Amino acid sequence: EDPAVLRLRCELTPGGGAEGLEPALAAEQDDVSLELSPYARVVYAQDKSRGTLARDDRAGLQASLAIGPQALLFADGYVGTVTPGPRGTPDGSGSFHSSSTDVTAWIDRAYATWATQRFSVHAGHTWLRWGPGANGTMALSDGAPALDALEARVRLLGGQGQLAWFVATLDPAAQTYLAGHRLELRAGPSVQLSFSELARFDGTGNAPLYLLPVIPYALMERRVSGASQLPADSLKRLGHNNVMVATDFSWTLRRGVRLYGELAVDDLTLDNSRPLAVAWQVGAHLRRRVGEAAWSLRGEYARVYPHTYSATNGQNFAYAGFPT
Repeated sequence: EDPAVLRLRCELTPGGGAEGLEPALAAEQDDVSLELSPYARVVYAQDKSRGTLARDDRAGLQASLAIGPQALLFADGYVGTVTPGPRGTPDGSGSFHSSSTDVTAWIDRAYATWATQRFSVHAGHTWLRWGPGANGTMALSDGAPALDALEARVRLLGGQGQLAWFVATLDPAAQTYLAGHRLELRAGPSVQLSFSELARFDGTGNAPLYLLPVIPYALMERRVSGASQLPADSLKRLGHNNVMVATDFSWTLRRGVRLYGELAVDDLTLDNSRPLAVAWQVGAHLRRRVGEAAWSLRGEYARVYPHTYSATNGQNFAYAGFPT
C-alpha cells in the first residue's frame, strides 16, 4: 500500500512498455545484459528575484552493462546547452556558473558498482548524499556537481547496521579532497540513527589514510604530522584538515508518516578558537494511497549559521562554487 512501492513496481516491472520505462534497446547473453536508452529533455527556468534565466536542453544516451548479479557499469552522456547550476552543464572551461547558451558535450554520470549482500564498492563520477533529507543531510548533500569518488559500504550486526565511507576528488590539480565515514544503526523497527564524520584535506598522498574508516578524522592531523619529515610550511598545508561531525535520525510513526532531523557541527574546538559553526534541519514526510492514486507531502526546515562549511585556511566544504 506504500506509494513508493507502487512507483517502483511501475518503473521496474519487466515488459511494461512505456508505463514500465523499459530501455529502448536491450540484449542478454548468459549472465551479461546490456541496456541502451536515448532521451531528450527541454527545461526552462526563470528566477525573477535574481534576474536569472536558464535553459537546459539535452539529447543523450544512458547505457548500463550488468555482469552477473554483482557487477554493474553505467554511463549517462549527452550533448546540450551550457546551463549554470550544480545539475547543469559546464562550459568549455569547466565552469558551472556560465550563462552562455553554447552547445557542448558532458558526462552526467559514469560509474562501476560491485556488490554482495554484505559489501559493496562504488567508483566513478556521480553524486554523493547521505541521510533522510530531501537532498541528503546538512553534512553531505547532492547540492554540488557530481564528484569523482570511491565509496564502500559494509553491513553490520546481521543487517541492523551499516558502515559507509568514501574519498572524493575536488580539485586534482590542487590536490584537494573530501572524505567521509558514516555509521548507520536501526534502533527497533521504526527508528534509524546515524553518526557521521567528514573531512576536507589536501594532498594526494593522504588519500589512502582517509580510506581507512576506523581512524577518526579528528586524530588524522596528529597521525600525518607525527610521521612526516616535511618542512613546516608544507606540513601546515598537507597535515591539517577541516572536520565536520553530524548525527541524524529518522522515525516512522506509522505507515506513511515519518519524522527526521539532523545536527552538523563544523570543526568543533575545545578552546573556542573559532565561532561555533552549526547547521541543522527537521522534516516530516507523509505518503498516502487513495484508490489507484498516490500522493506525498514533505515539509522541511533547515538553518545554517555563519562560518559553517568554511575555514580560514581555505579547506572549505565546497566544490565548483557549491557546498558539498
